[in-house]
Amino acid sequence: MQKQSFPVPEHAVIIIKAHGDLNLQGDEINEALMYGRSRSFNVKQIGNEVRILCLEDCNLVVPVGAMVQIERVGGDTHIRGLVGSLEIQKVGGDITIQRTAQTHVDRIGGDCSIQHIQGPLELGWVGGDLSGQHIQDSIRADHIAGDVELQAVMAGARIRALGDMKISLDTSSINEVNLHSSGDVDLFIPQDAHGQIDITSRGDIQIDTETVSDEVEDWSYFLKLSEDGPKISIDAGGDVLVSDKKWGDFDLSRDFMGVDRDWKHIETRWEKPDEPGVKDADVTDRINRRFTHEAIRKAEERIKMALTGIGLQADSIAPQTATGSAASGGISKEEYLIVLKMLEEKKITVEQADQLLEALGG
Repeated sequence: MQKQSFPVPEHAVIIIKAHGDLNLQGDEINEALMYGRSRSFNVKQIGNEVRILCLEDCNLVVPVGAMVQIERVGGDTHIRGLVGSLEIQKVGGDITIQRTAQTHVDRIGGDCSIQHIQGPLELGWVGGDLSGQHIQDSIRADHIAGDVELQAVMAGARIRALGDMKISLDTSSINEVNLHSSGDVDLFIPQDAHGQIDITSRGDIQIDTETVSDEVEDWSYFLKLSEDGPKISIDAGGDVLVSDKKWGDFDLSRDFMGVDRDWKHIETRWEKPDEPGVKDADVTDRINRRFTHEAIRKAEERIKMALTGIGLQADSIAPQTATGSAASGGISKEEYLIVLKMLEEKKITVEQADQLLEALGG
């Protein structure tokens, strides 16, 4: 891959927008490194902000302590190794976050996987499942469309999910916990846990601890572990299990071992130089594949309308596309690669290509 570097001033805010996938990690450097095709990204410094725009997949290494804001990612996102604040507005696909500090995410289209989060974590809307381990500070998740599986939660938690929940608390000094699930809830607590657990359930309630063994069909149950301590509230549409036994043989570490392997593969590709002619041949192959006349015509019509909408000329579109399923944001692969072809032919700038892709995405 091509490697580009650019300076990052101390205390700068790095703002990222990527139409493809984003692979982002922190390192002990005072610059930012980008791996990929230079024609498809743009970097601007405005005051204390460093703005990075990627039209294709975005592979970045930034200073470990940098403050990072991600405006939008069209595909999947992998982030690790940042100790500065991290704010994410929108991710179209799945996201994995590892070894970060204070983290805030507004919207995730797919699944969310988290590990070794050392600061407060806030999640807005997650379209898939939430899984993770070693959550060392408080976690708040306002809407999880799928299931939740969290191991070793070490501080407070406020989580709402439409699916099932399986959560283990890793310390007796846990802060307030509030769990709301439309499905079942399994909560694993330490044997020396203290506080009170208030349970509301539309299913069965089972308590399996060293001091209490009970199974009831009532809608509510109150378990006093000690006179003082935090309050744990559970509201479930299905069954509830509270246990001080181990989670079992299942360990989310196995999943993150796969993520680590993915990172090694990504880094290997970053460091591998482009072979002469390979890059251009690859792009040409993607752009010049043959399609039905109707698919090409529809793509061109939508692009011409979008060009007119953003005030650009719409009379020089070449019918050269590549096949594929619909891209993120409602953009077809044909439309996406026609825009890249226009950029390659210098008919539009990177900023204009970004405007065009936004217009096509609605």
